[in-house]
Amino acid sequence: MKCFAFSKFNPMIVCVGAALFVAGCSTMDNRDYVANKDNTLTVAKAQSSLRKGMTGDEVAAALGSPNVVTSGKDGGETWIYDKVSSEETAASSGFGGGIPLLLGGSGSTAARSSTQKTLTVIVKFDAAKKVNDIAYHQSAF
Repeated sequence: MKCFAFSKFNPMIVCVGAALFVAGCSTMDNRDYVANKDNTLTVAKAQSSLRKGMTGDEVAAALGSPNVVTSGKDGGETWIYDKVSSEETAASSGFGGGIPLLLGGSGSTAARSSTQKTLTVIVKFDAAKKVNDIAYHQSAF
């Protein structure tokens, strides 16, 4: 009495059939990699955290230290927050198993795309050191 159900079939046919089945499967891998790990400053965060009338201490607590600070003739200040980030998307597809191996090929392809994003937040303070204007600029290329 034999326990294995495929024992009546030719092992070569079983192997070729399994190879064809596995070769018909492909894999797709799509991952986003962010080169710049400091992603704490976003337009949404700036819009929800900032409001007119805030003090410099409140702005610094919400967004951290600015990249640039300039003083105006009227006694006011302008704080500029600049963030540049890179996103890389990698996609690959390939065939697993038998046929590519039998034919000596790998059967895989890969594609990459890269996007640079910039965000600039400009916070203007009046002479009393209160926020009186907020501007945002965002771009991607």
